[in-house]
Amino acid sequence: MRPSFDVERVNSVFPASYYYSSKRWAGYNFFDHEYTFADYDLFIKEVDDYLNSQAYAGYPIFVTSNKKQVYNIPCSFDIEASSFYDEGTRAKAACMYIWQFGFNGSVIYGRTWDEFFEFLEMFAEYLQLGPDRWIYIYVHNLSYEFQWIKKYFEWDEIFALKKRKVAKAIFSPLGLEFRCSYLLTNAGLAHVSDKLITRYE
Repeated sequence: MRPSFDVERVNSVFPASYYYSSKRWAGYNFFDHEYTFADYDLFIKEVDDYLNSQAYAGYPIFVTSNKKQVYNIPCSFDIEASSFYDEGTRAKAACMYIWQFGFNGSVIYGRTWDEFFEFLEMFAEYLQLGPDRWIYIYVHNLSYEFQWIKKYFEWDEIFALKKRKVAKAIFSPLGLEFRCSYLLTNAGLAHVSDKLITRYE
């Protein structure tokens, strides 16, 4: 069994008031490392080293939102897909051929939905996510990715501006809230990465 991030130890050493009064968030570190799904343990080691270093340097690991702890770390999700015509039926079809999950600048990726959902379950277990502890996952144009993943979750809440224009979707058993960064910024991805992300040395 893989170890989990020691949330209770961090909370006992550094109470919420310490996080929110002593230092502001350390910032987006842009680790810029790539991991395959098979390298999950290496990805988690980087995450674990980072969270512990930030906690013991006095930077906020969590913020509080509606009585929940939310990891104050940027997460993102994206897929690439390809369309084709089925040789038998001649109907147009599509398939996802790569998924990518970003955490504080580093990326882990895989090729199948089974790998993605296994990753989410393992990552949620490591971070001890659930109804009272969440991560926010930003997706640039969530409306598109949502059409792919919607059938795999029993969603607690879906907020849409109109049909097929999803702003956020919540799955609380794993503490996941998907948010549309396109709707939040009203800007293309290139503008967001060049103008709206602050990198810290």
